[in-house]
Amino acid sequence: MDILSRHQLDNWIDSGTLLGLIRDGCLIATDPDIDISLVVDDDCDLPVMELEKFGFHILVVKMICEKVYKLKIHHQQISREIDISVFTRDGDDLVSPVLRYCKLSELLRQYKYFKFILVFILKSRQLIKRRLKLKNCINYSTHVHKRSLRKSDKWVYKAATVLPPRYSKELGVNLPNSVNDHLESRYGAWGVYNPSWVSELDDGCFVRTNWSDSEIFLKDCVSKSRVRSQNV
Repeated sequence: MDILSRHQLDNWIDSGTLLGLIRDGCLIATDPDIDISLVVDDDCDLPVMELEKFGFHILVVKMICEKVYKLKIHHQQISREIDISVFTRDGDDLVSPVLRYCKLSELLRQYKYFKFILVFILKSRQLIKRRLKLKNCINYSTHVHKRSLRKSDKWVYKAATVLPPRYSKELGVNLPNSVNDHLESRYGAWGVYNPSWVSELDDGCFVRTNWSDSEIFLKDCVSKSRVRSQNV
């Protein structure tokens, strides 16, 4: 996207969008979104306001404190919604937290009825806002959302496989630096269609950690956000 590149944010098409264009030469019919990933340093911000000025309607904003990690947007001239995932640097890796509510089925199996009700209300509220096309800002550092967060999942990419992104004249979009390595790290034998593939089970870049590690990551995000606020 030109807006992201104009702000010198490394960005590339990702996930099902990348897989479809490279493997099939077109978008996957069953994938409802266009997936874009980008890297935002700790001292930078995602240009959300500028996206709105260019006619993009903000549907969902997922953040920790003031740091945006997930953005779902829509434009009337584009049939599909756009999912933007924000990564930060961690040594040789790029990391993005998977900010999702707990699964209701798992809460029932664990007899956590109070949390089940809480998550049900939050998910219902989210669904209503989606149906009405209202902006839904979710701050997972607040107590209610933090308690409802599905603990400890994150995406971890090897920075060398995606950075710096390279522009494809043929497709007219930015691609990961090493498309084959990136697709292989995520999908394995990506050239073969696998109808049973599930991201949380089969994606090589989907990482589960224990709650303590997730808590440390969350606190680190909060502390970085506070430092940024103090420096403004």
